[in-house]
Amino acid sequence: MNEAQPFSKLASHGEMIYLALRRRLEAMSPWKWILLSIFSAVFLSVCFLTPKFWILRQPTPGSFEWDRATTFIESSKAPWLAPTEAAMRWRLLPAWVAYLTGLRGMLALVIPWLGLVVWLGTTTWLMAKRSGDRLLGSASSCLLATSGGALAVTNFLGLNDGWYLTGLSVVTLARSPIALAVAALVCPWVDERFLIALPLAWLCRRHLVREGHLTNASSAVVELATLAACVAFYTICRLALSTGMPGGSDLTFLRSVREELPRYLSFAPLGWFMGWRVGWLFILALPTWLWFRGQPRHAVVLAAAIATTAALLLLVASDISRTIAVLSPIVLVFVVICATQSASGPRWRLILLLAVAVNLLLPFAHVSHVKIYNVNSLPFELLRVWKAPGPVTR
Repeated sequence: MNEAQPFSKLASHGEMIYLALRRRLEAMSPWKWILLSIFSAVFLSVCFLTPKFWILRQPTPGSFEWDRATTFIESSKAPWLAPTEAAMRWRLLPAWVAYLTGLRGMLALVIPWLGLVVWLGTTTWLMAKRSGDRLLGSASSCLLATSGGALAVTNFLGLNDGWYLTGLSVVTLARSPIALAVAALVCPWVDERFLIALPLAWLCRRHLVREGHLTNASSAVVELATLAACVAFYTICRLALSTGMPGGSDLTFLRSVREELPRYLSFAPLGWFMGWRVGWLFILALPTWLWFRGQPRHAVVLAAAIATTAALLLLVASDISRTIAVLSPIVLVFVVICATQSASGPRWRLILLLAVAVNLLLPFAHVSHVKIYNVNSLPFELLRVWKAPGPVTR
């Protein structure tokens, strides 16, 4: 008993601090709370896992930071032309939005950052709705901001991952069937990876329905029919547009990726780990929790969906640490379920905050193809800005 007392006191103090922060957030207006949550998540991410400002401050051909930005800027000038980069061939929506809103040149790079802001803000709001806890929503967005998907947006220019990840959060957490349909119609035109992760997000959504966290949702049959119709519409449109679009075929691109797969396959475990780090505890815990709760069928289906999603993404994309962020629905669902348990809820809320802190402190590296790209903290990167005042060549 004496050995357990220090831990009990620490947990008690932690819960008191949590409740005090929660009361402050509950007293805020919704917009002030959402904006504070977004700012906190991005601020912490940038301070602890800092972009290389000395490269970002000017166009640097051949760098990770500017590789996709150059393609996106060119696409935003004339989105009806086939991009020079095959992976961007069907990611039409962000370029068209930039073109129609008059965002040209460097201004077009606002859109990827806006996508990150929308993802964090939407997820914060929906997590608070599902859990009844604003601080839980804010902490969840902070955890997402440490994932490989968010760090790819903050560290590299021109990546619109935040938009399709917003769609996955909506599919997982939103009650409205209209929101579900809009996400399924829009997000594939941002990134095809949304379609690969869509079944997993829907399985997570149905689990929330079974647990009573997503009331008044449509039946599984209606939701499946809605999603199938949206995916079919996208497929028909894509087939129709492909007949008049110049450039190489999709099969040629996929074949080239598969030919490279043996080279970067050995980097997959490191890339997957870097994508979530401590977050993997939440991902692995959900099917395990289902198994020990007497739901082995659901546990096996969910585990198979996680493995299948990761394997399919590995076949079509070599930016491993960035792409594995599509497992965010698993993280969000586990947080909602555990944090709302009457007995262990307070303890899991503290574990979530601790996971955010550990993810910020752990080393991180982007893993893409056969390259490992280390990320440093703010003091180190500021020193590099000071030490590298001239043009950067890489």
